[in-house]
Amino acid sequence: MNRRLMLMPGVVLLAALVNGCGGREQTALPAGAGAPAVSELLREYEAPAELDAALADELLRELSRVLAEQGITRLVSAPPSGQSGMVDDLTLDGTKFSWSLRSGGDYDQNGEVNVSDITPIGIHLGKSSSDADWDRAQLADGDANGVVTLADITPVGVNFGNRVDGYELQYSSDGSAGWSLRSELPLAAALLPAGGGRKYFELAQPGAPSGFYRVVPYQQDAGNRALGIPGNVYELAPSGGPISPGNWNGSGADSGNTGYSPVPGPASFTSQGSMTYTDRFSAPLIGSDGNIYTLGADGLAECFTPELIHIWGIDIGDWPAHHRLAADNTVIAALRSGDVLQITGGSEDWRISLPDQVLDIQPVPGGGALYVEAGGAALHRLDATGAELWNYSEPGRTFGFCHAIPGAFCVLSYTGQPFLRQLPAPVDVQLSAVDDTGSFLWSFAIPGVAPLILSDFHVSSYLNVSADGRLLVCSDRLLALNAAGGLAWEGAQEGISGPVSPNALGQVSYATFGDSPDHVRVLDGNGLELFSTELSTALGLTALGADGRVCWQTAAGVIQASQPPGTELWEYTGVASLFSAALDANGNFYGFRQGSLISLGPDGGFRWGAGGSGFPNGSPGFTDDGRVVCGFGGLSVLPVGNSFGTVHPCFDANSGSPWILPDNRIAFLGTHEGRPAVLCCADDGTLLWQRRPLGRFSTRLAMGGSGRLYYGWSDGTDDYLSCIGSDGSELWTTAALPARFYGLAGNAAPAVDSGPDPEVLYARLRDRLVAVDGNGSLLWEHPFADPVLGFYNTGVVLQPDGSVVFDDYSGNLRAVSPAGNPKWSVPLGGTLFVAEAAVAADGAVVYSSTDKHLYVVNEDGTPRWNQAYPSAIFSSACVDSAGRIYFSNGADAGVVGTTEVSGGRTYCLDSAGNELWSQANEPAWEARPAIDPAGRLYVMQKDGTLIYIQ
Repeated sequence: MNRRLMLMPGVVLLAALVNGCGGREQTALPAGAGAPAVSELLREYEAPAELDAALADELLRELSRVLAEQGITRLVSAPPSGQSGMVDDLTLDGTKFSWSLRSGGDYDQNGEVNVSDITPIGIHLGKSSSDADWDRAQLADGDANGVVTLADITPVGVNFGNRVDGYELQYSSDGSAGWSLRSELPLAAALLPAGGGRKYFELAQPGAPSGFYRVVPYQQDAGNRALGIPGNVYELAPSGGPISPGNWNGSGADSGNTGYSPVPGPASFTSQGSMTYTDRFSAPLIGSDGNIYTLGADGLAECFTPELIHIWGIDIGDWPAHHRLAADNTVIAALRSGDVLQITGGSEDWRISLPDQVLDIQPVPGGGALYVEAGGAALHRLDATGAELWNYSEPGRTFGFCHAIPGAFCVLSYTGQPFLRQLPAPVDVQLSAVDDTGSFLWSFAIPGVAPLILSDFHVSSYLNVSADGRLLVCSDRLLALNAAGGLAWEGAQEGISGPVSPNALGQVSYATFGDSPDHVRVLDGNGLELFSTELSTALGLTALGADGRVCWQTAAGVIQASQPPGTELWEYTGVASLFSAALDANGNFYGFRQGSLISLGPDGGFRWGAGGSGFPNGSPGFTDDGRVVCGFGGLSVLPVGNSFGTVHPCFDANSGSPWILPDNRIAFLGTHEGRPAVLCCADDGTLLWQRRPLGRFSTRLAMGGSGRLYYGWSDGTDDYLSCIGSDGSELWTTAALPARFYGLAGNAAPAVDSGPDPEVLYARLRDRLVAVDGNGSLLWEHPFADPVLGFYNTGVVLQPDGSVVFDDYSGNLRAVSPAGNPKWSVPLGGTLFVAEAAVAADGAVVYSSTDKHLYVVNEDGTPRWNQAYPSAIFSSACVDSAGRIYFSNGADAGVVGTTEVSGGRTYCLDSAGNELWSQANEPAWEARPAIDPAGRLYVMQKDGTLIYIQ
């Protein structure tokens, strides 16, 4: 319920004033019986001359509807308490703090959300980010979808009555408590950018002490002041600048992999948001309107402009098995659940439910769809409303792919086994055609059918239609059939890999596989070759543009583009294997891989990426301008609260967390051209450099001073530690280490103590801990019993005095002094599994265990407390500057030693082990919770969704 809604006449529910400011008292404002009625305010609204009267009436009706839906009958003022009213851009330039006005729904920026805020919506209705005056118009884009629509009235209604009279600049020495007023600015002090846009504030604070700062909106009535939601926390370090490049980096908060954050996390649960990384998209379909249509494994059907501006999206409830695009940009989809549906302009036209998912589905010119039912028993024809017109079957034959051509509906059929990769190709394969009543027209026997695949998520089947209406059939050659079933032409006999790609010029392209050498070919409308190039191995996909340019990908991960008869246009390297590709009318390239999209321009330059997929096993990092960086399934850089942002799935990232180098450069472990590599990208996704080890990686990446990067690797015989500079230059590699890393040690993180000069690197081997100085020399080794096999293993963490804490995989948590001497050993009740310990500011060690307990031991290893939970805990913990502990748990029946299954939760405990809050979610065990500079807690989920809690 809205905090200001009228529960009954004369009874007002006031704003709950939370987010305390140290000892400052926050006094609730009396609502009074004289709060103006919404109905009267709506009647008194006077539209400006530039706003059409009919449109003004429509806006008023929509606002009235939203307010009624919220239960708001009177205008009761309160400071913003929701996320849309939180300042998220407080920063310091020299001695001057600056931030933007934030109050959701206050489109005219007069400090109060009221009826007048519909005016900017009406003036800018329909404008998008492509308009020249978007800086002004976007103030009315309250739902931040890139277009001003009637839906932007909803934030006005939801926040109706919110008022900002000014901001307090507050200070705290430790960022967790004792917030006090340092200065303030009234709303009248707000500045307006040249040319218009969002108002902002500047406040000079010469001599400001080091510590933590935030701004909080206030509402002032006479002597009463009410405070709203605090903004992001900015730390002024003793040097006079911010903590850079962020307050959390890699799998721990610092190079010591401590799991400690100098920023306070949420002490109470107020709200939760999410950013989805995995399986957001499917293979892109390019519409005749130039827009991109996708269906994701998360059940979202979406439409974007070529610039990735979101146009519409609807939840269709399940994964797509197949999706097609009609000439009028209607989407036809078959879901894994068996449902078949049609979507037009973001609305679902119709849906039918079938017992099982269909084998193939195609749109029909003029409306409707053609599909082959599960099992291939019949071909069905649906009209434009989803009603079945007829079905067709052939006794003794199984149907597979289908397609519509002018005057006929064609279906591929066979006897015997279906088309599967591991089975021989059927020998009795033919195409049958029926008319629009379902009556047989003709059949054509297909020669030399190669093994084809009936699988999910394919976009173009092995049947396609050329620009002149001929049916294109892939077998062991390319065939073109006319509407009467006659052979128009056939290509050379060769192994065709994947479907053909036609264009409006009548041309077709395809790739071959297994021909030694393979080829990419472009043929004209009569089957004559226009272009051919040899490849050592092709990946089986081509994209053919409207101007005849052709793109393909090689086995080395290189995307190439040429213009027949042979002009090379561009190459783009470093992209993992794409599953499909497309070119739009402007020559923009789109590629799809595991829920990710990538777009390149006509010149081969990177335009954008979106989505991502992979097994999440690393924590996020944070750039110094507040963006979130994740390194699984690609390199993803997202602003908080935005699911699109700048995402770069062009590089595989396969282990651990990314490291943020100076200037927001990002380093991570991944693959380049199919081989393991340390990769470094700019924050726009541009690959700056890559360095390959002489074998496979054996540890995660660690970062020391000046951006030096450390990692372990194995050549199959011996193991080594290497150090490279932030520019990718090799600094040193150790001699062969005295023992091996574990074979499955990709999850283990080394730790760097940057205090000594030179700094010291610590790494956990099979039967010993080793210390290596900053020049690559072995300082010492601390041996212990080899447990023979550690299927899962964890890294090492550092205490404030430089001691190294690690799991010896023999049932003990150990600590070794910086000199390599034993410090203490604590028996583990279970195992750490994939978790790593965390270290608090006072040196206390926090660790989770499979015995369903969370433990805390003092700096010297003596027990402090432990807490029991319903199920085994596999998550690493995180400790904030106030000593609060954040961790997740949740059992899984598929894990060794787990017998119970319970719902996953993320917990927040105080330093004594008392629960402050918990929240249900399904965390990824190998990703430690992380706290960003604004104090939000991030928890990676098993499905690749990153949730943030504040």
